[in-house]
Amino acid sequence: MYGNSKGAFYGSGLGERLGKYYVNLGIDLEKFHLDAIDKDVYISRLIQKVDVIINLPKFKTHKLTGITGAVKNTFGYLPGGQKARMHVIAHSHDCFGETLAQIHMIRKPDASITDAVLGMQGNGASGPDLRYIGKILASEIRFPWIWFRQR
Repeated sequence: MYGNSKGAFYGSGLGERLGKYYVNLGIDLEKFHLDAIDKDVYISRLIQKVDVIINLPKFKTHKLTGITGAVKNTFGYLPGGQKARMHVIAHSHDCFGETLAQIHMIRKPDASITDAVLGMQGNGASGPDLRYIGKILASEIRFPWIWFRQR
């Protein structure tokens, strides 16, 4: 379902329970310039407006970063084909790493919780080789006020 986030959301079974919360982050975009590649990217304005972002990466290998984690997962801020384009433009380890850091700094998550119970390794995002790691990695939570906030 590449390029069809709503289809993937409903196809995964999440839509049945959480459909009213689905938001398309590929519309109402704002331009940001990335110095690392001297190119512009477009990210949903909602990324800046929401009260809290909880980042939930899966621990796995990646050919340009070695591993994926909290910073690499914010690459998902880029909607549509921009992610594929960035892999081509920022094709070296250093350039891709700097590009990821700049995207991450556009809106740092308030908390990151990485699923490293079962890691994925190999070439690609869905590497066929699984490795038991048995860990969950968590950042400091930067939003204790949210639990007491009245709506």
